This record gives sequence, C-alpha cells and structure tokens, in this order.
Amino acid sequence: MRAGIWCWRHPLGQHERFEEAIQHLVDAIKLEPYMAGPRQELASLMQELKGDEAEIRRLRVEEAELLERDAKLASEQCRYSSFDSASFAIC
Repeated sequence: MRAGIWCWRHPLGQHERFEEAIQHLVDAIKLEPYMAGPRQELASLMQELKGDEAEIRRLRVEEAELLERDAKLASEQCRYSSFDSASFAIC
C-alpha cells in the first residue's frame, strides 16, 4: 500500500492504536522518503504522546525541506509549462 493512501485512509485523529499508527508512518517514510506529509503526521502524533522533542524537531525540519522542494518544483513547472487556460488555472 502506498504511503499516501494509508495517510488518507487512516486519519490519526481517529486512530486509537497509536503504536500501530506510528509504525505505519515510519514505514510510509521508508517506502516513499521523497513524499511530503507522513513526517508531519508522525511529528504531530509524537508531540501528542509527549515524544522525543529532538526527533519531533528533526521530522519537522525534514518536512519543511520537502515542502520547500515541492513549492520550488511547482513554481518551475508553472514557469515552463504552456499557458493554456487549464495550466494557468492550476498555477
């Protein structure tokens, strides 16, 4: 199962099995390390459970770097795409 699919199907706010949720998020990060999202979810869950602050901070820094990368890629994609009405609406 893809990491993004798991995160979508199992919102952590409704997930009572925290250990299982943590393991799924760790697995999602291992399976798709380039994907933004699971690190933030894991950091939020760890913070709620009073987890290791250094680990939470590391996860959030990594997530911020991935989001910055995605924003840059989206900007570049818009810059180099043809500006028909569909791509202009997205950009």
